Amino acid sequence: MSGSGRDRGPLAGKKHKLDLHVHSQFSADSVADPEMILASAKEKGLDGIAITDHNTSECVDYYMERGLMRADGQPVDGFLIIPGQEITTSEGHLLALGIHLPYLKGISPAEAIEIIHRKGGIAVPPHPYDQFRAGIREKVLDSLPIDAIEVFNAASTFRRYNRLALEYAVRRTLPMTAASDAHHPSAVGTAFTILATDDFSVAGVLAAIQRGGELRQRYLTTREALKKTFSNFIRFKPSHLKRRARAKAGKAKAAEKTPEAKKMEDIRAILDKSPVGKAALAILDKYKVPVDLAYPGPGSVYQPPAPGKIKILATKTVEQAAFTLVHEANHAEASNQSKTADINKLGRAEYVKSMLDEETTSTVNAILSKTGMSADDQKGVKSAPLLQARYEKARKAALDAKKSAEEAEKAAWQSIRDAFTDGTLVTSNTKEAYDVYYGKAWDKVHKPPAKEEL
Repeated sequence: MSGSGRDRGPLAGKKHKLDLHVHSQFSADSVADPEMILASAKEKGLDGIAITDHNTSECVDYYMERGLMRADGQPVDGFLIIPGQEITTSEGHLLALGIHLPYLKGISPAEAIEIIHRKGGIAVPPHPYDQFRAGIREKVLDSLPIDAIEVFNAASTFRRYNRLALEYAVRRTLPMTAASDAHHPSAVGTAFTILATDDFSVAGVLAAIQRGGELRQRYLTTREALKKTFSNFIRFKPSHLKRRARAKAGKAKAAEKTPEAKKMEDIRAILDKSPVGKAALAILDKYKVPVDLAYPGPGSVYQPPAPGKIKILATKTVEQAAFTLVHEANHAEASNQSKTADINKLGRAEYVKSMLDEETTSTVNAILSKTGMSADDQKGVKSAPLLQARYEKARKAALDAKKSAEEAEKAAWQSIRDAFTDGTLVTSNTKEAYDVYYGKAWDKVHKPPAKEEL
């Protein structure tokens, strides 16, 4: 069967068989050993799989650590593993394919898709009509910018759910996928998608999914279904295999974990509590921007060229470092998207204005990474981002003056903008106002040095 909701013509390129929905023992409801999954997939003639554990990317890390996956998205010994995750959103399950994600359980599907797209992945709702297995409802799907849809799930509770998914894909002319939703090695490859591409890499496969492929459909046998039921049961009481594997992985990670790595974990936990914080983490992951948390100074900084590096003062606490990271992530995104002001092409005033605007938005994003948290989460974070009180005061004054919410946000933004020129904020290295600092930087590039006297 064709895996396209529209007529896309014949598939071009070499054909590859991939099971795009597979769970390992790192999912709470699976007992599938990661390496047994690969053995089963290869035995059945698959060319690759997508590992899509529930709300975790631990199996992706497992494969990477053992050299079974490559960071550049190329296959290993002809077999391709696509990183992914099955996110339990507030409206149901959503597959993220092609990316490594943090824990996002409970996030809205729209917010999840925004993060997925920011990181370069694609969003594919699995088993959408299966309400026994947290399928996203049709009225929610209608509003989502999904990239494809799973129309055949080998473990579907009732077969009509797959038929309804197929009909929906046709109505929206969406690319389609078929997958096993395997929770046991023997189920891998029960159903799969055939994709045509001459670029057999993670990027090439993601593009092929969006063009549409061919679907191979077979339901789990009674025996395979019982294994899945057993896997669901043991989520309440992990088997000795899972306990041993997790304990071993935990010991290995603990042994390898540096103070900086632990600090980064704590930073991510803070930023995961707000949409702006999550977006900042997504920027780091998308562009693979390294973060140095042991920087001696002076001051924290994003260091271009792209992808660049973020350097944060070692003396900053975890909370302070988290807010600083959001600030510098905005600079990193601007640099990686070639949106940072070009000092060689712009006039002095335009360059200074552009850089001050970027600094302002970076500072405001750091503020929003805290104010966007729930009230309870904010109580647990004692530190305040730079100029948060000033921002909130300006916003409140505007609202008290009967300004709209949008006008109040603009007034608050402008109050932060003014701090970069009125002496409230100075650069950490030269101790001068930011407009003076960026003006001097432009002068240094455009004004020739004075001639030496003879």
